[in-house]
Amino acid sequence: MATKFDYLDARNFADELIQFFGMDAVLRREGMADRPCRIAMVEWRPRERATDLTNPTDRYVIMSALNVEIQATPPDDEKDLLVTYKQLPTGGPVLPLEEDESLPMTSPPKPTAPAGIVACYEFTVRR
Repeated sequence: MATKFDYLDARNFADELIQFFGMDAVLRREGMADRPCRIAMVEWRPRERATDLTNPTDRYVIMSALNVEIQATPPDDEKDLLVTYKQLPTGGPVLPLEEDESLPMTSPPKPTAPAGIVACYEFTVRR
């Protein structure tokens, strides 16, 4: 008989990768305390719009689902902003924490959830 796949281990592995390649951020929702999260911005998608004075850039984000606050209240593209912090070139946030950007989500967060166990969330934000 074949061994069964360990979905909880997959969530831990996804979190390890995001911890290594990512950075700390928070999800901010009006009327709630900020929810800390760990994210990795893995792709920048510039958009050229001839009628606008600015060219917005969409960023593809992968967020760990291992955080208890995120499990209790998953991200919502209509209610949450992703707030990032200024980062040191050597890694890690500038201390004391200094907010860098407040980014609205441009797509609904997609849970990657094999067998119903959420390993991570994927979404885009725009600046």
